[in-house]
Amino acid sequence: HLQCLSALHNIIVFYSAYARTMPQVVLSKDRLYGPDYAQQMVSQVKTSVEALPDSNQAHEVARFLQQAQRVALGKYLLTLTATTLKLLADAAPDNAGSIRLLRAAIKEATAPQYPPLAQFPACLPEAPAVVAMRRKIPPKGPNPESPTPEPYRGLGLMLAALPETDLSRAVVMTEWQRIEAQLTEVMTQKSTFMATAPVTAQANQEEFLSTSLELENMRSRLGELMIGVKFPSSHSEYQQWVQAYETQ
Repeated sequence: HLQCLSALHNIIVFYSAYARTMPQVVLSKDRLYGPDYAQQMVSQVKTSVEALPDSNQAHEVARFLQQAQRVALGKYLLTLTATTLKLLADAAPDNAGSIRLLRAAIKEATAPQYPPLAQFPACLPEAPAVVAMRRKIPPKGPNPESPTPEPYRGLGLMLAALPETDLSRAVVMTEWQRIEAQLTEVMTQKSTFMATAPVTAQANQEEFLSTSLELENMRSRLGELMIGVKFPSSHSEYQQWVQAYETQ
């Protein structure tokens, strides 16, 4: 139950963090704004949990919510990364403050979530026979003996400092909608939908997002290897970074 509460808390935090970046001007009547949008996304998670075949099993719900947490985090990180790169490509001097805020938000979201390791082991090592037996048992839900990560607190609060008239807010919203459209396309191609097969559909979403994040990490490592820049911080560094990536 603690795993369920931790994952649900983090889901609310991620969607609330994105909702803070939405511009005040609502572009369409059918799209909610700010806290109303975050509440809508959490309600969708609740509906998916209720549609689970084993919705009365705490470990199944915990596993599903932890997966939903990773999906929300993946959308959040990909959106901020794509927005930062677009602002760097724009080369407008007014974007400098927004780029610093976005980069700080990315660093905040990628910080280690687990508490520091204890200095002494919690228990003595188990016998080899016990370890071998545990490996034969298929995992079902989160490991009850694993430590619960510390929940995110105040994540994305700095993004509220983005000026309302700033281009970055519109770019964040555009990139978020683009990623949502890609996830919808993935589910359509595989004929899996949250309403009928929430477990499979969300697994497909997580696979797509984790692959996209890994590609971004590979591009960052390539830039660090080629020109010594893991992630650009200026327009000139961005041009060199992109050139190093495209020449490979």
